[in-house]
Amino acid sequence: MSIPSPLSTEQWKTFMARHDLTWSRVDEEWEQGAFLGNGMLGAMIYRDAPNVLRWEMGRCDVVERFQIPRVDWAPPRLLIGDFLLKTVGNVQSECMRLDLWNAEAIGEITTDRGSLRWRSLVHADEDILLIELEGEGEEKEASLTFRVQNGISPCLHYERIRKIPDPDFLKAHTPPQPEHMKWDGMQFTAQDYIAGGQHAVGWTEEQENGKRRLFATVSSTWPLRNAVDAAERRLDRALSARLDPWIAAHRQWWNEYYPQSFVSFDDPYWESFYWIQMYKLGAATREDSPIIDSQGPWMPQTPWPTCVWNLNVQTSYSPLFTSNRFKLGESLYSRLDAGMDDLIMNVPDSFRADSAGMGRSTSCIT
Repeated sequence: MSIPSPLSTEQWKTFMARHDLTWSRVDEEWEQGAFLGNGMLGAMIYRDAPNVLRWEMGRCDVVERFQIPRVDWAPPRLLIGDFLLKTVGNVQSECMRLDLWNAEAIGEITTDRGSLRWRSLVHADEDILLIELEGEGEEKEASLTFRVQNGISPCLHYERIRKIPDPDFLKAHTPPQPEHMKWDGMQFTAQDYIAGGQHAVGWTEEQENGKRRLFATVSSTWPLRNAVDAAERRLDRALSARLDPWIAAHRQWWNEYYPQSFVSFDDPYWESFYWIQMYKLGAATREDSPIIDSQGPWMPQTPWPTCVWNLNVQTSYSPLFTSNRFKLGESLYSRLDAGMDDLIMNVPDSFRADSAGMGRSTSCIT
């Protein structure tokens, strides 16, 4: 349901700007970073090292299709890797801002060898990450590279910390190393799943008018191992589009999303908290997205790489009703409907006439 907006477009832009997240120093903790997403593809931006910014990549359907015995709670999400922006010189000052109205992160870094301005977004309608750089001095040569993660279950990482499992057990549940390849100016890493299928990261750079632009995507295919082909097609579409209309389409989605409801408080802190959560919901899910799990589209190292149903999922979706954003909830409702027969089978025979049950944890795509 749409409602008349109490604000004009310019008023909305001004109103949302006062809730933007700002940093005068980028932290090394992921939970202190800037977050971008479109319900499927996500990126967390935070510091990796004193002169390295990190875009930690996540995609909701990068999921193994089985559970490691005694380790996983449910088929787990997997780590993908990071894009790393490394300056030539030592950082002297920096700033970062998350523009909520346009769902873009922007930043500036000054080093002892020059300066670097950047902006980044995950497109609202396409599973593409954009990182745009404009350097001065020697920082024109700042490096932007991809660091791949081997796609093992994050729970296995924590199992190793607690106690080293049997080497044969580890070997049996560790996928092959990712494969790197390049052609036609594009680069790819492909990671096979243990249970079949594959996910791939693809990226390419272009230069125009003194600016460098990196376009990147993540794809996941199952049971076929053709994720590289899917990533290449998505990059081709992004590169063939004209940049300004492409970004305008991204902004249009977000500029139409916020006015679905309006709330203002007399406490600036809680008003900002509310609108940041509305941004987070728009970044975390869409009608056809997987269920919001414990991570959303952002995937750090975690012992809980699944949907957890002992309040986590319920809390994530609870704001949708009072904020007039019902369509986002379809990512949950449609999957509950599709899995109703299985949910009924989860309870004893005597209760199945009028009851269904959910276990503590599941995959976000089942």
